[in-house]
Amino acid sequence: MKRIVALAATVAMLLVCTSCGNNGADSTSSKSGLISQAPASSASDATFPGKYFDTDIWEPVPMINQTLIDAGYNNYEGMQACMYVTLDPVDGKIGYYGTDVGGIYRTEDGGLSWTPCNIGFNSGGGACTVIDPNNVERAVIVGATGFNPTNGLHLTTDRGKSWKGVFMTGDEGFVGNISTYYSHNGVSRTSYDSRVQLAYDESSYDESVGGSAVIYWSRENFPYDEDGIKYNHPAIYKSTDGGETWAELPNTSEYAGGYIVVNPKDGRVAVANWDGVWVSADGGTSWNKVSNLTVNCLIGVRTHSENLYALTNDGVYVSTNFGADFKKVTETLLEGSTWLNMLRVSPANPNNMLILWKGEHEWDYKTFYSKDGGKTFSRSKRDVSGMWVPVLSWNTIAWYSPTDENCIIANECRSKDGGANFYMSNNGFNAICVGGKFSVNINNDQYMALGSQDANGGFSTDHGKTWKYVNWSGLDWGGYTYGAYCINDKIAVCTVSEAWGTTGELVYTKDGGNTVVHTGLPVDGRRVGYAALGKENICFIGEWRTDDYCETWTKMDDCIGVFAHDPKTGRLFGEGAYCLVYSDDDGLTWNSITPVTQKVDDIAYNSRDNTLYFCSGKQTYVVDMNSENPMMKNAQFAVPYATGICFDPENPDIIYIVQNNWLRKDAGVMRSLDGGETWTQLQRRVGDGRDDCPDGGYGNCIAFSQSTREIFVCGMCQGVWKMKAVPADTTNDS
Repeated sequence: MKRIVALAATVAMLLVCTSCGNNGADSTSSKSGLISQAPASSASDATFPGKYFDTDIWEPVPMINQTLIDAGYNNYEGMQACMYVTLDPVDGKIGYYGTDVGGIYRTEDGGLSWTPCNIGFNSGGGACTVIDPNNVERAVIVGATGFNPTNGLHLTTDRGKSWKGVFMTGDEGFVGNISTYYSHNGVSRTSYDSRVQLAYDESSYDESVGGSAVIYWSRENFPYDEDGIKYNHPAIYKSTDGGETWAELPNTSEYAGGYIVVNPKDGRVAVANWDGVWVSADGGTSWNKVSNLTVNCLIGVRTHSENLYALTNDGVYVSTNFGADFKKVTETLLEGSTWLNMLRVSPANPNNMLILWKGEHEWDYKTFYSKDGGKTFSRSKRDVSGMWVPVLSWNTIAWYSPTDENCIIANECRSKDGGANFYMSNNGFNAICVGGKFSVNINNDQYMALGSQDANGGFSTDHGKTWKYVNWSGLDWGGYTYGAYCINDKIAVCTVSEAWGTTGELVYTKDGGNTVVHTGLPVDGRRVGYAALGKENICFIGEWRTDDYCETWTKMDDCIGVFAHDPKTGRLFGEGAYCLVYSDDDGLTWNSITPVTQKVDDIAYNSRDNTLYFCSGKQTYVVDMNSENPMMKNAQFAVPYATGICFDPENPDIIYIVQNNWLRKDAGVMRSLDGGETWTQLQRRVGDGRDDCPDGGYGNCIAFSQSTREIFVCGMCQGVWKMKAVPADTTNDS
């Protein structure tokens, strides 16, 4: 299919995309930069027609500071827990990185740089990924985040540029609501499913498939939800057409829920779980139990086809005859370990190994390396100097280069000496979880602020180019912070909670984030910060108001959150007790506009028409402020899952709505050029013609920076992204 768009030369400056061009498709130019309009039928995964401009390019806004920039990093953040990372088994250039809730990423340079690759991928996160050794363009990933019907197996045939769901099972993968571990026969496993659970049969090359025909899957090791209700069906599954279709192998539940390895020479299959190791020599028809080892991890390496490496709680066992027998090689147990999780073995030199050590607490993970085939292990060191966010990647998931025995990629870092030392590497992962509303200062939009569900948050004084980390909570690991607002280069305010969804405390800094003042004031209102037009001294957060630069605070009786303002009069708009409210005296008093039935997610004001739009219950509503009796009405916008809205300040006919939904084809940003009559989906979609363009811009809140004419989108654990707004004189006929 011919590409529909040709993107501008600005692509060369993008951090997440190296090329994006026109391959001959017809295009139409205009003063507003219109490149092409795609008919609805051309977008197989899109609900709306596409109307794209040369500015429709998502750019990451990573949480990076000047120290990191000076050290040579240009896009470093490193957020979200890693569930799995892998490199292709041929030359190690292509790889995939799956997060728990922040989507998936791919690399084409051996992990030196990564870019989101969620086109056609409908799960919130990704677990095990396996790349076809007979055709590295092909790969299968386990999509997994929460109890989600879109979870399951996804296939790519174009190096991760697009995916399609091939076997949707709803498997959990990441148990976000369970803080304890699953136990079986005294062995525990964390809530992140980081198993090597997929394996290609390299001996099954099929020209009609264009790669390996046979793939195996050892389905999930979490057979129960948090209430003890069985919701899935663990078993060994098999595909014989390169991953297009899958079938359960009969009577294999006993062998499932663990690890799987296929001998690349003859196709024998080895599986392992807590109850032992089994081998099949007939494609999974029959199985022979070869060991009673309680296996925490089973690994094979392509370069030594007969070798199997098993990790147990008392060390590493090795089989040199594909499971016929195992011999313990570890001579000394790691002191104080409660259990051992990940094992990795270098294909270039199997004497090099890496294991993950689990201590008493969930965050108590340590990495150890061996250079003598697992006999002895030494503790790895890790240098994260200058990292903006706390080191949350305690559960270090790693993978060896297939060609360099000393090269290991792991989360946001890598090792060049076989695991002895890990240092910050690659361009990070732009995936901070924003807590509450992202804010742009209404009086000076170079000031921006955000809280974070996990990493405290901070503020920017240069339109988001660099960020100051603020330890709002006082905790080393991070904190639950929401609705931050930056008043000037020294003063910012935020809400700190002890846990997700609990009452917060109002905190602020007056020295650029070096110290934090805890007011003890409870914030029960909305997690949003705002200000009064033209008056820097006045700020709001939740139901609280200050007019003296945070020195004192007054509780607003009739407003629990300020969201918007009239740029002409300064009138403020917010949410009260089950109603929309407005203030004409900078928030001193509030008046009711109209009742609302659900909590308000966002409010936007159209000053030209004197209408108020708001998102509530993932729907968009409108209130005509010209009416003597303003009432909320359905906005009749054909945009589901709406959680954020903003108008172009110079042309209210241009509207942006952000959609929040785990199902990615119903998530992203929608733009209208005609007051909401028609819409364009700004996220990449399978078949929309914008091949090779960046995948970004998912979230649940949106803001407009007028001086730079950019929209900022964030939330849903997928970082902050921005896009140039179209010129204000653009219309749907341009």
